[in-house]
Amino acid sequence: MIRITTIQLAVTDRRKEESLATVLQLLDEAPACDLLLLPELWPSGFFSFDNFTADSEAIDGPLITTLRAKIANKATHTMLGSFVERDGDNIFNTALMVDAGGEIIGRYRKVHLFGFQSRERALLTAGAGPVVFDLPWGRAGITTCYDLRFPEIYRLMVDAGAGLFLIPSAWPMVRLAAWRLFNQARAHENLAYLLSCNCAGSSQGTPFAGHSMVVDPLGRIVAEAGDEGCYLSCEIDPELPATVRREFSALDDRVYRVDDRQCRPVPAGPGEQQQQFYPPQGEQMPTLNLTLATGSTTRPLALPVKRVVNAGYTGRNTEAVKAHIAELAREGVAPPPSVPMLYPLPAGSITLDERIEVVGERSSGEVEFVVLVAGGEIYIGVGSDHTDRELERHSVQASKQICPNILSTVVWNYRELEADWDRLLLRSWTVASDGGEEILYQETTLGSMLSPRQLLGHLNRALGKEEDDLHSHDGLVLYSGTTAILTAEMVFGRSFHAELFNPASGRKLSCRYLVEVLPGL
Repeated sequence: MIRITTIQLAVTDRRKEESLATVLQLLDEAPACDLLLLPELWPSGFFSFDNFTADSEAIDGPLITTLRAKIANKATHTMLGSFVERDGDNIFNTALMVDAGGEIIGRYRKVHLFGFQSRERALLTAGAGPVVFDLPWGRAGITTCYDLRFPEIYRLMVDAGAGLFLIPSAWPMVRLAAWRLFNQARAHENLAYLLSCNCAGSSQGTPFAGHSMVVDPLGRIVAEAGDEGCYLSCEIDPELPATVRREFSALDDRVYRVDDRQCRPVPAGPGEQQQQFYPPQGEQMPTLNLTLATGSTTRPLALPVKRVVNAGYTGRNTEAVKAHIAELAREGVAPPPSVPMLYPLPAGSITLDERIEVVGERSSGEVEFVVLVAGGEIYIGVGSDHTDRELERHSVQASKQICPNILSTVVWNYRELEADWDRLLLRSWTVASDGGEEILYQETTLGSMLSPRQLLGHLNRALGKEEDDLHSHDGLVLYSGTTAILTAEMVFGRSFHAELFNPASGRKLSCRYLVEVLPGL
């Protein structure tokens, strides 16, 4: 169990320095806990719009620097609520998560700015997208106040692994009923804990609702404050989201997935590298809007696709490669002219969808890790090279072109994986076209396959490149080739689930899709 404390601050119209002094005292007096939360725009008061510009400061300004020092002394993970952040010519409504040592591990700039009887939309710049980060008890994400009315952003965080939502707010008393409704709905529909910290008091004559809450993944209110300034403390079970999702997960039965085609990278903070890859001026190419998950946070990653290559017969063990060639030979596929093989595909052959359409009954998925190159960096996803097995007997190249390549929406940075690469586990499951249980279909460690750098070396030789320059591969999506199946015969399934699992961290990438056969006319 972990102990949560929400500081439901009674906001008043006062100077930022006075608000900071009050919060520092409240932090000193707060009950012992594992995780602390503060509300939205408590330094200025949400409706004090005339003070926004004067109160704004950079992320390394005196307000946040003082708070980080206090948290490091208190040694408690703390969501600092939000403040008016200045970055160049823009100001943002920015919420920060700091760890027990006072280090910033998550920064969220409010995406949905409030316009009704409010100047927030006129004065502030909207953030670029959701942010998810790792806490000792699991993955978490922050949204702010008005975001509660927009369920899509919570789905994006769930797809990035979040089981805990932290919400600083300045929700007014007049809409208290909606506040209670959205707190419970966002928790239950996403099978996640929701911890909200609302303001009490008032700003510019508008009273706040208070009623900070802790809601569990089943939508039950674990704890709720009144409408006065107070501490709200309770204990939660960090394992409950995983337990609920495992036992009865409506998330697995979704037909539609959020596809945020306007997603753009979160502006980089101090010391961070901006992850932003757009096509050159005037050049048209498909763009994959992905989520880059690092050890501590996530950010959108837009990757314009210039080249797609499907590799084949890429096992390090020659006997395993021979076994796979024999497996294909039983299906009437001729042996390859060389090992490994590289098959170029159209740039538009990649999909992030959870449903594909195929022609004919004899097609099946193949689990593969996927190498993506952008900005001189290697990223890793997991996917499926779905293949028409009937056409494969006549042309392997054509069989790969007629079906889409499926890719996970979340990717990892290869640099964070390289030391443990050989121990990562690649596996798949499928359900036969006539129904039945999902079966384990493929499984291998990546130590049995050529590494990303080895695959890129083969591609360099095929392209006649003498230098190993990653920048020359920007826009590359390279499917790794697959491993032998565990069943006696290929399964032409109605669904396919691919997964890449990192035993060192316990994290995984996955993609899951349904297969629909187009009917004859």
